Amino acid sequence: MFKTMVYAVVVGWFAAWSCIAQAQTTVISGAITIDPVAGESPGPVDIVITNGLISSITPQGTVEFPGEATIVDADGLFAIPGLIDVHTHMSMALGSDEVSDPSEDFLGQMSRYGVTTALNTAWSIEQIKGFRDGIPHRSTPLTELLVVGQSIGHPDGWGGKMPIAGLGPASPAEARRMVAQQADFGVDMIKIVYDDMTAFGMNPPLPQLPRQILSAAIDEAHAHGLKAIVHAPELEDARAALEEGADALIHGIIDEPVDVEFLDLMRSSGAFYSPTHVLYERGANGAAISHRYEALDRRGVIDPQVFKGMFEAKRRHDVTGPNIYNLRSNLIAIHRAGIPVALGTDTGVVGVFPGLASQMELVLYVESVMTPLEALRSATVIPATLLGADKRLGRLAAGYEADLVLLRSNLLQDIRAIADIRAVIIDGVVVQMDEAIPGCAPQR
Repeated sequence: MFKTMVYAVVVGWFAAWSCIAQAQTTVISGAITIDPVAGESPGPVDIVITNGLISSITPQGTVEFPGEATIVDADGLFAIPGLIDVHTHMSMALGSDEVSDPSEDFLGQMSRYGVTTALNTAWSIEQIKGFRDGIPHRSTPLTELLVVGQSIGHPDGWGGKMPIAGLGPASPAEARRMVAQQADFGVDMIKIVYDDMTAFGMNPPLPQLPRQILSAAIDEAHAHGLKAIVHAPELEDARAALEEGADALIHGIIDEPVDVEFLDLMRSSGAFYSPTHVLYERGANGAAISHRYEALDRRGVIDPQVFKGMFEAKRRHDVTGPNIYNLRSNLIAIHRAGIPVALGTDTGVVGVFPGLASQMELVLYVESVMTPLEALRSATVIPATLLGADKRLGRLAAGYEADLVLLRSNLLQDIRAIADIRAVIIDGVVVQMDEAIPGCAPQR
């Protein structure tokens, strides 16, 4: 019942809008752009979209457009690239491992909150195939979903056996075979769990993947041209993963403060850090985060009774309470060391809501250490680079995919403006809108 309430979809979210769907060239006219690299535009601009790509961005009114172009009035709005979340679990969010096209639930809710690309971090080949088979039948673009295959962990531990079925290699050779099989199928990354879950309160600890198997899995991923992302929330496990060549840590380190040697290792390895801050805050104090969620949810999608249920629920992981201070201080140290931080939430876990959690994660980054522009980078160009998609995603610039969010207020002045969404555009199509924009009308 809980998950049903959280992920229910309002009918009509997915209607495309004729202003863009019926025109090869569309102009978003009058918005101020906030690009994560170039910063804020000095004045209003015209964003020209042709066949799903940004073809130009010029000062408003300085370029003539084809007579058949559709002009969308965005005066007074602020345009940012669509957000990218690199740690989500769609089947957990849906409460099912069934192979299906979830276009009317998980991805719809993600797009409604401005998340236009997500990485699903645990799925079987059968689930991936079922999802991909449904894509050609969609009538409207939705959040782009990249995938890892099944996570690789100890056969009787987290990631191998729990919480959803992963792969449990018994030897380095078997790990290589499993990675190769997923690579041949066409996954986007390989995920490895290197954790006994004591940081999450497991007592006794769960069996943990031997280091030589961790090393073999990472090496095989690289041999196939894939990045290896590692679940390792304890400092010494994270250190070992980096020494073996991990490309990203997909949870914040919570058991103890990071040291100078660790920061040097992260910098020299070029690895990314994804804190899943909102996940830990939810575990440490569900009552506090429930109030903050409700205040931030300007889209009004989630039933307020769900937030009330979070407030009244018993804390699930008491151990994350004391460790939350390590999480916060480690984010500060890692960011100040110049290590790239990529937005990741562990969306799909109960209380980590699709889309809304991504917005909250950015608020927490700014409260901890980042400027709003740095937080925007962590949600756009940095995760795009981790995903190997930085030539097509994460920026407002010519040649990039037309995934953008129109905000009513300036995110650089208050990061909470990320929740004040007027419209969401994916592949050049307006897929979410609160009210009509001049030049746009609902498609009939």
